Amino acid sequence: MRISPKVSTFRSKLWIKLLLLCATPCFAGCIDTAEVRACAFFPTSNRFKDNFGCVGANYQLEIGKTFGCCCENQIWLGVDWYPKSGHLSSCGSSCIDILNASLGYKRFWCCGCFTPYLGIGPSFGYVWLENKRRCCSDCHPWKSKDQAFAVGGVARAGAQLNFCGPFFADLFVDYIVEVALFHRTAYIGGLKTGLGLGINF
Repeated sequence: MRISPKVSTFRSKLWIKLLLLCATPCFAGCIDTAEVRACAFFPTSNRFKDNFGCVGANYQLEIGKTFGCCCENQIWLGVDWYPKSGHLSSCGSSCIDILNASLGYKRFWCCGCFTPYLGIGPSFGYVWLENKRRCCSDCHPWKSKDQAFAVGGVARAGAQLNFCGPFFADLFVDYIVEVALFHRTAYIGGLKTGLGLGINF
């Protein structure tokens, strides 16, 4: 039985809530930034691109704590979700959900209201994969489901533009190096670029 989009979305939102809940003891009372991000994900694996295309949508939540005499340093904690449907052959389909969590360090260079930054940190994820083939003239129908943990790292660059008091826009590029630990490892990394909207507390 194929996992419905509603079930997949509910499950991913539940994971995000659990991750944020686990992070609360470390960040409660000291969070000074929060950000919502949306971006395009460009996978670099040819096999991944063959099954799911060259680009997909990625959705992110991020919180952070800045420190230093000019608030030039930040520790961030983020979660992101990548849902995508694809194909295996002319009569086959595939669905993937990737939920990632990352924790890392950013360095800011303040230039008035324009603030470029660089960052790096580890990432951890979980992957849900479902393959299905419909019945056709020369094959039999079948379906398979698999799940795996993923490990890797992220390097990021971007710039924040402050406007309307505590609010800011964030134009960013992230490069993810990550492998999913199925019975055969699968590379699921790539380039993410997009826009975020955030607030400084």
